[in-house]
Amino acid sequence: MFDIHAELKSLVDALDEAGVEHALCGGLAMSIYGIDRPTTNIDLLISPEDVDAFRKVASQLGYTVEVQPVSFADGAVQIVKFIRRDEPPGGDLSLKALLVTPDLGRVWGRRECIPWEGRRLCVVSRWGLIELKTLRRSLRDLQDIASLRESE
Repeated sequence: MFDIHAELKSLVDALDEAGVEHALCGGLAMSIYGIDRPTTNIDLLISPEDVDAFRKVASQLGYTVEVQPVSFADGAVQIVKFIRRDEPPGGDLSLKALLVTPDLGRVWGRRECIPWEGRRLCVVSRWGLIELKTLRRSLRDLQDIASLRESE
């Protein structure tokens, strides 16, 4: 089973070393804002120009299975996804890169960089998380939006 916290630290270090700007989003970003929510993946917002560098970093860290890209909200959100297989099987970890589309430009522009675990971590703002989750509107997203609003 993976230690998602250790995986995030390794990923942030590798992306910084490769010069890939990023912002944490999804369940792990919720925890940065004090909302404890279990997750089995790492979600990052990145520039489309950095996809190839991101892919290289992901591969170097063992995320060797690339899943078919997906999009939703009429293309406002485009996702490139990678999987790292656990040995023995049963606890795979996914890494998702949400690409900064024109619709996500304001979310990207309002990201915040904070000191975290002896390094700099950029994270989507609370407002940005609500914007992203509003675009998908799954049951989990609606619960997350409520939690973000309650904790302000």
